[in-house]
Amino acid sequence: MPLPPQIDAAKVLRAIDPAKDVDGFHPVNVGLVATGAGGIAPCTPLGAMTLIKTGRSDLSGLNAVVIGRSNIVGKPTVQLLVQENCTVTLAHSRTADLPALARSADILVGGR
Repeated sequence: MPLPPQIDAAKVLRAIDPAKDVDGFHPVNVGLVATGAGGIAPCTPLGAMTLIKTGRSDLSGLNAVVIGRSNIVGKPTVQLLVQENCTVTLAHSRTADLPALARSADILVGGR
């Protein structure tokens, strides 16, 4: 990813064996991660969570802001933070007063 425009990315992702999907992009893994039922999470969100949890092991009740709504970083990071019992806001290019929202966060994650 990204692929040339003449190649259907969704078709390529569906062709990957979910058990061998090391990037966590197959729809099966996306669904499993989103529901908290396991699956393979994408490496960048998983790395972000590892980094966040080195500073504080219990994230329950913290206010997290994730900037970026990509399927590769933003959305999976939201799901992983929700599983840690955070209150999560997903911000993006059309979010009103992003600087104020970012200042209000206990956890701030920037992605694409």
